[in-house]
Amino acid sequence: MHNILFVTVGTLGDLDPYLAIAAELVRRGHGATIATLARHRATVERAGIAFAEAQADWEPGSPSDPMVRMMTHPDEAPRVIMREFVLDRLPDAIRRVRPLIARHDAVVQHATAFAGRISAELEGRPWLGGTVTPGLLPSRIRPPIHVWPRSLRSAPPQRKLAYFQELVAPMHAVRAGLGLPAIPAVTAHLSPFGTLALFSRHFAADPGDWPATVHLTGFCRYVAPVGADDWSRVEAFLAAGPPPVVVTLGTHSPAAGRSLFQGMAAALARLGVRGLVVGNSAEALGLEDGPLLACFPSLPFARVFPRAAAVVCHGGIGSTVRGLEAGVPVLVLPFPVHDHYDTASHAQRLGAAEVLPLERFDGMAAEAALRKLLGDPSYRQAAARFAAAIAEEGDGAARAADRILAFADAGRLA
Repeated sequence: MHNILFVTVGTLGDLDPYLAIAAELVRRGHGATIATLARHRATVERAGIAFAEAQADWEPGSPSDPMVRMMTHPDEAPRVIMREFVLDRLPDAIRRVRPLIARHDAVVQHATAFAGRISAELEGRPWLGGTVTPGLLPSRIRPPIHVWPRSLRSAPPQRKLAYFQELVAPMHAVRAGLGLPAIPAVTAHLSPFGTLALFSRHFAADPGDWPATVHLTGFCRYVAPVGADDWSRVEAFLAAGPPPVVVTLGTHSPAAGRSLFQGMAAALARLGVRGLVVGNSAEALGLEDGPLLACFPSLPFARVFPRAAAVVCHGGIGSTVRGLEAGVPVLVLPFPVHDHYDTASHAQRLGAAEVLPLERFDGMAAEAALRKLLGDPSYRQAAARFAAAIAEEGDGAARAADRILAFADAGRLA
């Protein structure tokens, strides 16, 4: 029996694939621990997985919470994510994660959870990298799409490089202080022992120059349980009329503010289409539940999306792909943060999505995009083709578990 440690910080989209893999390992009789943020403790433990706190967390939804600040101040998002969310708390994260290394046979580090790599290096142990999105794999043939702050979008490359180097300087300082060698920041999340790309080749294939140590597994799906009382209300709404358009901004929904959801609700009303909002209550959003609109703080996408007319989401890899693999067209409203624009571009390339950048969002633009998405059957047909390919490919969690167990035996991915 092996005991595997996963280290991941971020949103539920950064957690769910590792939950799926950890659950598969436990099903096979192995042990698994997920070190992540305290806000995810209940989710991890409900899945039957051991929990450890990877770093100090913020009060979820508070003004100091980076999840909120990168929504309310999008031009500061790269700094909020890299500095405040990850690197400023890196010493604390290392103090928490390093003692866990000795109690586990293998370590898997999610892209920006650098404490996993550093702790393994300090203990002289090999480690695996993990990424849930192609937007974090470097390529000159098909460079990932990232959006710079407005002040840098027309700046020369040298200024952009200086901005990036300033952002990641704390990581170099921490490594130097611990006696570890310098590493290129842009590939710091890629392990020389192997990196698991937890997505499908049908969504993003190797353009030909991804590192040879990257191994695609396919999508890893975790379906969270939902209470019978909550689901009965969902079921009643779904059964009461035509399939609704599901609107969600994932983990970012509570921070998005009322205006976006109200604009979407108005657009749906003008189209005469029912809406199902996932991410907050109607009261919190200034909306009213009724026969044409229902709001829920959270619901399992895997159960809701297959019964939707379309999905509107923010471009997170989890939300976007769950819509597409349900055979449903998607309207992506990418934030100028993370990998959202890159994910949106892959979805659009499939012919199953339209893209409306959040920076250009208004109710009329959303109405026009949805009218096109719902009125042209080619979008649903493209989503259905993608869904069939993903179904044939099978569960990536099983393949990822195979890779991790082989790594635990050999210390390197074959």
